[in-house]
Amino acid sequence: MAIVSAKEIRDKNVYIQTAREYSEVILSNADGENWALRYFVAQIYLDLYKQTGSKEYLQKAYDIALNNVNVLVESQKELNLAYLSDIQEVSVNKEAEDEDREKKEVKQYNKLLKAQRKVELPPVDEALYLNCDLLFALAEQLDISVDEQKKIDAILHENGEPVFLTQALDEKFWFESAYKKLDVQNIDIDFDGKTLKIPAVCIADRSRITVSVDGSSGNQTFQDWTVKKVYRPKGADCSDFIVIFTSETAKKYKYESGDKIAVQITPVAESADEILEYDYKATVIQKAFAFKTISFERAAK
Repeated sequence: MAIVSAKEIRDKNVYIQTAREYSEVILSNADGENWALRYFVAQIYLDLYKQTGSKEYLQKAYDIALNNVNVLVESQKELNLAYLSDIQEVSVNKEAEDEDREKKEVKQYNKLLKAQRKVELPPVDEALYLNCDLLFALAEQLDISVDEQKKIDAILHENGEPVFLTQALDEKFWFESAYKKLDVQNIDIDFDGKTLKIPAVCIADRSRITVSVDGSSGNQTFQDWTVKKVYRPKGADCSDFIVIFTSETAKKYKYESGDKIAVQITPVAESADEILEYDYKATVIQKAFAFKTISFERAAK
C-alpha cells in the first residue's frame, strides 16, 4: 500500500526510493511459497525500470520470476499427474461416528469426481503461467545467454517432458530451437455444424472457442461452446484424448450451402496471440427422395 500510495502522491524521486526500500522489505519477508507478493515486487521493479532506464531492475524482476517458476513448476506437475491418472476415489472411514452418513457423503463425492472427469480439460496452474509469461518476456529483454536458456528449459521441461499438457501453450515456454512444435494445420479438428471435436493438446481449462459464420443471411458468431465429453482411450496419453464441444446456438442455426465458417481456438483466453484458426465451407449433399443434408469441408490453408 505504501508503494502504490507513493506512486500516486509523491514525486518521482521519492517514489523510486520508497519502492526500492519497501520492495526489499517485502522480499525479505516473503518466502518462495508466497509467489503473489514476489510477483508484485517484480512488477514494481518493471515500473522502476520504466522510471529510471536502469537494467538493474529488469534483472531483479527476472530473478524473482525465475525463482517463482522454479518453485511453482512442481504444482503443475502434480496437476498433470492427477489429470492423467485414474480417479482416486475416497474410501469410507469405518471408524466414523455415523457410518451411514459417511457412506452417503463418500458415494456422492465419488460420483462428483466421475462426473468432473468426463468433462475435465488439461489443467493450467495460473500462478506458473503468469510467472512463465513474465520470465520469458524478461529473458527476451535481457537477451539472456544460451546457457541460461538451457537452465530454464531444464526447470520447465525435465527430461524433455512438457510442463503444460496443452501443447499449443507448452511450446510458448521453450527456448530449445529443436523442440517439435505443434503442426497446427495438420491437426484433426472435426466440425459438423453443432459439434466440435478437438484434440486435448489444443485445449486447456482456460480456453476460448469462437465459431463465426459468413453466409447469405449475414454474419453469426457462436461462443457458447461447452464440453460435453472428453474421450480418453484406455492406455492412451493426452495426445490421444479428444474433447467434444457443443453449442446451443450453433444447434439452432440453419446452415446454407456456401456458408463460410471460421473456427478460432485460443488455448489460453488471456493470451490472445496464441490462436489456432480453421476454415470450413458448408455444402449441400443431395440424398435419396429429395432429402438434403449439409456437410462441412475444411478449407486448405
